[in-house]
Amino acid sequence: MSAPAPGDRLDWLTSVLWPTDTGGRAIVGGDRAGAANESYLLVPDRRRARFLVPARPRRAAAASVRAYNRLRDPRTRFARAALGAALATGIAPVALRDRLTVVSEEGGPSLLEHLRTEVFGGRDVVAAIGVGSPGPFRKPVLQLFSSRGVPVGFAKVGWNEVTRELVATEADLLARCGQAASSSFATPEVLHRGRWNDLELSVAAPLPVGVRRWRPWRALPPLDVTRAIADLADGGARDETLAGSSYWTGVRERLAVLRAPERSGARPAPRAEGSLVEVADTLADAIESRAGDRTVRIGAWHGDWSPWNFARDDGRFVVWDWEHGGLYAPLGFDVLHFHFQLAFIGDGRDLDVSLSESAAAAGPALRSLGIPDPEAVASLHALELVLRYEGARRAGSGTNPRFHGAALAALRERVPR
Repeated sequence: MSAPAPGDRLDWLTSVLWPTDTGGRAIVGGDRAGAANESYLLVPDRRRARFLVPARPRRAAAASVRAYNRLRDPRTRFARAALGAALATGIAPVALRDRLTVVSEEGGPSLLEHLRTEVFGGRDVVAAIGVGSPGPFRKPVLQLFSSRGVPVGFAKVGWNEVTRELVATEADLLARCGQAASSSFATPEVLHRGRWNDLELSVAAPLPVGVRRWRPWRALPPLDVTRAIADLADGGARDETLAGSSYWTGVRERLAVLRAPERSGARPAPRAEGSLVEVADTLADAIESRAGDRTVRIGAWHGDWSPWNFARDDGRFVVWDWEHGGLYAPLGFDVLHFHFQLAFIGDGRDLDVSLSESAAAAGPALRSLGIPDPEAVASLHALELVLRYEGARRAGSGTNPRFHGAALAALRERVPR
């Protein structure tokens, strides 16, 4: 399945989860009693739908917006608590008039029916589903509950080349975390992984019910966690010369893919893609010339180290969303990414400003990790972001206009003159 054209978010979601050729059909409108095996309330409405809440039973519907409320900012927490109360009392369907109904037709079971059977032993499980914002990495995520409103898991759905790989990567890393059983952090257990039709599925256990929002929000987690994650690599983190490392081999291979002829179906980048790849090549050459023979610490990394992907639970540090992680990266990437995400995503700053601010903010922590050349690692992180976003665009998964519109100029600034 290729990336749908920009447009209605709900249409995108239904085309992924309930394609007509798999035996299910999603109908936006009134509930068809007796015909539907899934029914959702659209929050806030059909035109602006951001969240699908199970229409019944009430306890599960209320739980779907109340669960993990301590992870959210106070304003969102209050709004969700109010909606949860309305769902629990049966008032909400009066205000939330728009519904989405899934009707079974000839063919196999729906995705939710598949999960009920294959993962939960036939239990009556319902789903709450985020619609998601357009972008190269968006995918459906189903928050799963028992009919009594008890969280039972999270299901991620990879639907194209890029997101299938992301879902598989996270499942691999979560399994590795479970085997490592680190005392520095905890992760959800993988309950199921596999394929359903053309979709890559991974189901993780629910988060602990007591998880609380990370505080202070802008405080970098302890560096002991960063070191423990790095040691998830085969044989643990190790010192290698940059140019001779498996990480650098991977960078060169990814650059070669970007130099290959454009794939059909990939959307044009807002800037000249060829120039972006040329500058990325130039930056890689400059880094290798400057630091190729230097020793760097290579290990695993989370890949999306940001305060919305971890929390506290009675003193435990709990981490999720490992999709962008990997086993081979320079130590310090997660530190840089934490500050970058706060600036670029959290504060909405321009790409170039976000890269500069993250490099400056990460400096003390990088030196504490024993990294002798923080500037080189910051340049490598900037290169990693280009490989990530441009690789997704080349695979036909779309663009992030804020990133691609500024990537060429931002990368040129980091090439030594």
